Amino acid sequence: MASNTTLCANTLSTNSMNAGTLNHKLKMITASSGNKVLSMADSGSVVIPSGGARTITLPAVANSNGFNMVLFSGSAHSHILKTAASDETSLEGSIMHNANAGTPTRQEVTGHKQITLTNNPLVGDVVRVHCDGTNYFVHGDVNNAVVLA
Repeated sequence: MASNTTLCANTLSTNSMNAGTLNHKLKMITASSGNKVLSMADSGSVVIPSGGARTITLPAVANSNGFNMVLFSGSAHSHILKTAASDETSLEGSIMHNANAGTPTRQEVTGHKQITLTNNPLVGDVVRVHCDGTNYFVHGDVNNAVVLA
């Protein structure tokens, strides 16, 4: 049995936990055989595209306050993360990349609708997404600059 420590109000107490129980496990969504359209029910998930270039479509921004997910590339393909509608230019944030083993660089994402992992993408490229109902805020760590549309 493993022990954990719990902080309750002003009291610190130690409790026992069954080591075989895992709480707060993230939902995993694999997109290995096709594209994936996400919904609010997918919030909190880790999406793993693989098996070829995949397109992951976010839910409509206006209905997605509180939505969050992580795109974790399961293959070295040009995966696409995009908004639900072609006129939703709600992607905001930044992508950090190392210029394909070069100098670490910050790439700004402002008012875009699509991020494509290109220019030598690698397994493990990651983009985190959070929505406030107006914008999707993104932060990524990838091998090389992404293509923004």
